[in-house]
Amino acid sequence: MYLRLWTKEHGKVRILQEELNKLYPNDIPKLKIDGKYGLKTQAKVMKFQRSTRKLLVDGVFGPKTLAEYKKKIPNTKLIGTHIKLPEIVITASAGNKYKFHNEMKEVFKKENKKTEWEQFDKFIEEGMKKHSFFKTIFTGIRTAENAGMFARMFLTLRAWGFNQKQIITVFRQLSKLGGSQFTGTLKTLSEPMGRFGVMFKALGNVATKAILLCDFIECLYHASKGNYAAIFGIVYKAGMRTLFWKLGALNCLQTFLTGILPPSMKLKAVFKIIKLFDPIGLGQVGIESMAASATAAYHWWDKGDAGATIPRLDKLVKRIKKSPAGVLAEIGDNAGKSAYELSRISSAEWAHIMRLNWRRFKSLFSF
Repeated sequence: MYLRLWTKEHGKVRILQEELNKLYPNDIPKLKIDGKYGLKTQAKVMKFQRSTRKLLVDGVFGPKTLAEYKKKIPNTKLIGTHIKLPEIVITASAGNKYKFHNEMKEVFKKENKKTEWEQFDKFIEEGMKKHSFFKTIFTGIRTAENAGMFARMFLTLRAWGFNQKQIITVFRQLSKLGGSQFTGTLKTLSEPMGRFGVMFKALGNVATKAILLCDFIECLYHASKGNYAAIFGIVYKAGMRTLFWKLGALNCLQTFLTGILPPSMKLKAVFKIIKLFDPIGLGQVGIESMAASATAAYHWWDKGDAGATIPRLDKLVKRIKKSPAGVLAEIGDNAGKSAYELSRISSAEWAHIMRLNWRRFKSLFSF
């Protein structure tokens, strides 16, 4: 069984929401029993995954999560439910192990990467047996051109130093995408000498790159749904993992998103807000304060107080740079938590906010 963001399995999601509310009776507010697997339901699933100390905290309610879930709720009504994933189409050529096998092999041959091809072939064959999201990815590879980009993407990840476990994690994120976002990501990651590839190569060590790339794809997923506010939450969570989001990472993220998504004034505005706080040199304190204040900016616009927003932010930025620890003490321990909760407001709610305030928002940033 696989339940993830925006799944259409509303009946199963409704059961999950009811049982999570019972599992965490003291959590306020409780999940709304609406059958929609939104950001709040995802966050509750991630809370459960984190509590097991065994599961990957990705917000996807799959077989491994269900196995641990049954230990907490033995009588769960989710037992026996199943979601079928699309079957991949195997090409008719004799000897093919998976879709576009020969086309991918040709890419490695042209690059003179015989050893890498053997590794790739074995990696994909084993992945198809162990991980259902491999099948989801191959379902999205509909043309020989896409297959070529997929093969070159693997070579790029290996050139950046990614090991198999890190590549599997990237593939898991990639399986969330569809349509032009999926194809655009393949194209972007298959061009190591492209603008994004050159910028990304300079971002820290391999472990940092692996985490950042997964965050980038997560941001792309939410932005493609119009949920731009989630970008604040993802940057904030990265700060909580003690991963320092320097300006180079933010610029790289912006290049990644704008290179794949259609032009958007809202997306442009998100990065204007984030960069306004210029967290370079501020470490964890700067990241937390930046996330708290940036997400609060949406709240101010919602209340019709846009005229006072920029002066307040400018003043706060100066105070943060002067005394980060002092500002954090004033904000209090709950500021970051409140900001993160604010960032998880549903895309429909944010859309309503933006409809009410877009003219003021546009005027504020002089678009």
